[in-house]
Amino acid sequence: MDSCLEIFKQLAVKVSKRLERNGLAGNVVMIQIRTSDWRNQTRSRTVLNPLYKSNDIYKEAADLFKRHWDGEPVRLLGITVSNTIPMNELYEQLSIDNFEMHAKDAKVDELVAKIEKKFGPNSVKRGI
Repeated sequence: MDSCLEIFKQLAVKVSKRLERNGLAGNVVMIQIRTSDWRNQTRSRTVLNPLYKSNDIYKEAADLFKRHWDGEPVRLLGITVSNTIPMNELYEQLSIDNFEMHAKDAKVDELVAKIEKKFGPNSVKRGI
């Protein structure tokens, strides 16, 4: 299971970069699991707030995988984000509990975007 979750982490980064490059975010996360006998399973989840960050995409995909994988050997894994909207139309349902956290994140995201614009993609990485 750990190796599959690591693959999902890599796929989430790729999907996130593609969404950001196209200026999109989506609120449906779908995973595909193809087993060794070529059977396909797709599972999806609709989230309240549109996603474009790799950590958020990974969290949803990993949860779907943990809930629906039956332990069979895996041949292929995939992540799709759909029901997309332009980033300039992003919205999020804020509450008293999460408003301050998101205000801080917005400043950090803006700074990272400026640094990457000046020094190139992947010049800044999130610490663990």
